[in-house]
Amino acid sequence: EGKTDVKFSRKHPKPWKRPDGSGHAEGDLAGNETIHALSRQARPDDAWLSEEGPDDPTRLTRRRCWIVDPIDGTRSFSLGREEWCIGLCVVENSQPIATGVLHPATQKLFLASKGLGTTLNGEPIHVKDAADLSHARLAGRPAALRRLQAPEATPIEMSYTPQIARLALLAAGEV
Repeated sequence: EGKTDVKFSRKHPKPWKRPDGSGHAEGDLAGNETIHALSRQARPDDAWLSEEGPDDPTRLTRRRCWIVDPIDGTRSFSLGREEWCIGLCVVENSQPIATGVLHPATQKLFLASKGLGTTLNGEPIHVKDAADLSHARLAGRPAALRRLQAPEATPIEMSYTPQIARLALLAAGEV
């Protein structure tokens, strides 16, 4: 629908490390279970691939697969910060057909569908055209911003902002 009333529970922030050393939190698993259950209700024959569980190779035999990151920005989530989001993509016959990014703190819901464009809370959005970086809003870590910054550009420090959230902001022309 392009609108959301999702309220994400902050009762699962306990972090720990995965065997590969990457961050993980109880909230990742709780979010994964919730999204998986909802997807199974809507599309019981679809495959599932999540950062929070083992890969099931049978997904390669299914027509449609959900690819999910229930909390992108686990470190921010675990620290009680707002710079985290939920991301998912639906792939059909090996081609992405729809994707969504939800930023619960701001209730921003970015949706894109193949052939239908991209929306932010139901309103169409577009990447902004620019001839150069001179008046751009550049987002990133401070060291990267210093290397990229044009004299008139506006730096926007986003050390904690997850990559999929940055891409959604780019799609909206915000950075």
